[in-house]
Amino acid sequence: MSYLRNLVLLAVLILTLNVVLSTLTSEQPQEEAARFLKILQSGDERQTVLQFGDNTCGCQPRGGYVAFIKYESGEPDNLAFAFGHPLKVGEMSQTPVPTRVKNPGGNLPWEKPESRQVNIKVQFDPKSYSPYFLPLDMAFGHAVKVEDLKKFCADPAPNFTRELAIRLRPELGAGVVKPPDNRADTEKFMADHYMPLLAPAERKYLRPLDAGMVIMADGSRLPASNFASQLPRLREAEVKLLVVRRGRFKHWQVKKGTVLNPVFQLADGKLVSLSGPNEELVPGSASH
Repeated sequence: MSYLRNLVLLAVLILTLNVVLSTLTSEQPQEEAARFLKILQSGDERQTVLQFGDNTCGCQPRGGYVAFIKYESGEPDNLAFAFGHPLKVGEMSQTPVPTRVKNPGGNLPWEKPESRQVNIKVQFDPKSYSPYFLPLDMAFGHAVKVEDLKKFCADPAPNFTRELAIRLRPELGAGVVKPPDNRADTEKFMADHYMPLLAPAERKYLRPLDAGMVIMADGSRLPASNFASQLPRLREAEVKLLVVRRGRFKHWQVKKGTVLNPVFQLADGKLVSLSGPNEELVPGSASH
């Protein structure tokens, strides 16, 4: 009886392991991408951060993975515009991305790091949520002349790829970009270590801020929110996620993401489709 009981337990264990391993090996990166976008929309910061991971060095951006969903981090690969907001998920496609391994002999066949680039088409409904697209200067807290704002609103194409994700905002009032908790220390650190290394033009776009003011022809200044109806609104885009795992029996995780190929709706209702350089999200090198 003892022998039969042990045999049955062993069979159950083998069957369980087979089911678990089959589930892990059959999991597709698109499934993780869909799961990530669903959690991102929920606005649950902790759960969203837990979806991030790495398959190589385990490195995180300055401030941790939460930097990818915070404007104030200044991370160009930023998804803050979609955090806690609804969007419609459309077609997905995936492309294998080579993962550079410094020590190929250091991994067993089933521990080889894998990387996939998953492109997802997303849409925004202006009745529920459609991000504003700000001029570059305004997104970094600088005042913008009203005539320059009008030009931008009529044609947002020039330099649209520069800090694209940072310039997509849910609203134009104060508090969208949170100041750092240790603001005084951060200001001093940047003044001592970063500012001397940057040209004046680069310093201007070092840290995203709440939308800057609009300078009228008579020199008076008005809040950007007064011009909300004139700004381009994001209707469609492509979200590009780098989805990775440390081996065949590991779960997929998102390493980073960005937005590209936006379609904006102008104040007159016209849709403007823009496309720019479609660079790969490089996974980095493994040093196992």
